[in-house]
Order: sequence, then C-alpha cells, then structure tokens
Amino acid sequence: MFRNRQLVACALLLLAATGLLMFLNYSKFASTFENRTRDRHGIIVDNLAEALQVQLALGLAVRDTPALRALLERRKAHDPSIRALAVLDSRGVESVVAGQGSSLLWHAASRKAGRNNKPSYAMQDDVAAVAMPLRDAFNLSAGWLVLEYPLQETREQTRQAFASIWPAGLIGLALALALGGYYAVACGFYWRLQGRTAGLGSVLFASLWTMAEMARGTWLTGFGWGAVGYAHADGPLAAYIPLVGAYGVGAMAAWAAAAAVFA
Repeated sequence: MFRNRQLVACALLLLAATGLLMFLNYSKFASTFENRTRDRHGIIVDNLAEALQVQLALGLAVRDTPALRALLERRKAHDPSIRALAVLDSRGVESVVAGQGSSLLWHAASRKAGRNNKPSYAMQDDVAAVAMPLRDAFNLSAGWLVLEYPLQETREQTRQAFASIWPAGLIGLALALALGGYYAVACGFYWRLQGRTAGLGSVLFASLWTMAEMARGTWLTGFGWGAVGYAHADGPLAAYIPLVGAYGVGAMAAWAAAAAVFA
C-alpha cells in the first residue's frame, strides 16, 4: 500500500512538473514574440521622433499641420500593424492623431516615458502602445510621440509556434525519462541490496551508479553524454581522469557522495 502511494505521488509530481515545464516554455515563447514586436515598433517610433525633433530644433511647436499629419498617415498606411499614431503636447493633449486607438493607453504609455529620452510601453488587453518623449530646441519637454499596435497577430504566432514544437518537447521528455530509468533501476537494486555499514553501502551505491552510467552509454546506440564524470573536469577529481576515465571519476564522486550521507 505504501509503495502504491509512492508511485501515485511520483506520477502526480511528474505530471505537475510536465505542466509547469510546458507553461514556462509557452511563457518564454510569448515573451520572445512580444519583445520582438515591441522592439520593431520601438524602432519605428524612434525614427519618426527624429523627424519631429528636426522640426522642434527649429523652434517650431508641436501642432496639427498638413505636413505632420501627412507624415503620420503615410507611415501608418505603410505598415498595417500600426493601429494609430498620435502626437501629444507637453500637457498630454492630443495634437495630431492618425488612425483610431485608445487615448487612455496613449496617456498611460506617455506617463511611463516621463521626461526621459527613452521609449516606454503600455499594454491593454490585445493592444499595446510605445511612447517616445519629444524635446524642443532648449531641451525642454515638448510632448510625446505615441504608436499603438495590436497584439493579436503576435499571440497567434506564439500559439502556432508552440503548437508546432510541443510534440518535440514531449519526445525529449520521454527520452529524459528513459535515460533516467537506468538510474531508477540502479537505485532500486541499491534499496534491496544496501549494506549495513557505511563502507559497504557507499561502495555498493557507487558500483550500481557506475553500472547504470555504463549501460546508458552502451545500450540503444549509447547516450554517453551527461555522465557525472564530465562535471569534474575542472574540479579536484580532474587529476584522476587520465587514470580512470570519466566513468571512474563518476564512481569516485558517487562513492564520496554516499559516504558523506552515511557518515
């Protein structure tokens, strides 16, 4: 009964670990795609801000002019991923707007940007905005240039990428479980054959562990990578590698670990 409970507990832990691993990988995919999209729109708004800075450097104020409106509308028409472009003055009032978007999101992004010369980002549901501060000829705050873009396509790309790769992740997990089975068998034998003294117990554990590593590196074409001995290439046991090899050093490390437990 106790063993059955242990097996059930191990199975539940394995399922929980698998679910957590898939969640973390999905989050990594989502973060990678969203950061890529954010950086691309950050470059766009930075280039547009440079064009506006030329106008501000001449002492002109940020206001709705045909040239400025045409610049924003032309850039928006050139990139379908842009929902809206807006220029806010130093008070946060919308001076020029190209497209339709969320003014609340624009002001949230501009408040995060503050007076720094770096872009800032804000997100709301399935849309995001990047704001770039603008400065006049006296290096005073002249307002913000805000770009709003959707996130639906980015999140759909995340789902498609994850859907295409998660079967390979399950295959890798199955391989890891199969390779870990060697050590599980070794630990099972140790549990049944463990000695009563520290010396015999540590020697038995080191022997079974080394047999498991050698079996893993031989059967099914062999998976010799990842042996414990490789971890000691720069450690105190490195001097013994030319004499006993990676498996021998792994046996020494296993014996030392078991001896420390029995001590």
